[in-house]
Amino acid sequence: SLFVGSVRCVQETEFKQLYGSFCDDTRVWVDGILAILVREMNEMETPDMKWLIFDGPVDTAWMESMNTVLDDNKKLCLSSGSVINLKQNMVLLFEVEELKHASPAIISRCGMVFMENHALGWEALISSYCDNLPQVLTVKKIKTIEEHLLAVLK
Repeated sequence: SLFVGSVRCVQETEFKQLYGSFCDDTRVWVDGILAILVREMNEMETPDMKWLIFDGPVDTAWMESMNTVLDDNKKLCLSSGSVINLKQNMVLLFEVEELKHASPAIISRCGMVFMENHALGWEALISSYCDNLPQVLTVKKIKTIEEHLLAVLK
């Protein structure tokens, strides 16, 4: 089975929401979204690929903290002093519209694929939507839904 975690990163996503922070009242460390997902992926014993997808604009503050994750070491270093090693079957994917806020250090650590908006087309969106419909629907019903959506939008 394949595990895909997804993080919707908008510019308002705070650094501490993504990585974690110390609680002001108790001074206890609380993991952020990224730390939680990486820990969960590490606990999975399957050899299957595990993808963590970031969708949204590149924010310099949180992206620069990814340097150690994107290195060959693949280590997530948290402000608490904790270091979480990513396994070899774990992959990070960043889906961004532009790279104007990404530093050369970040760009050099990532493989880039550029795709024009018009190259994808709306059919791919319908296909993706139908692929994510509840599993209680039969394959035949999902195919029917997809065919109807395509017919309506043509």
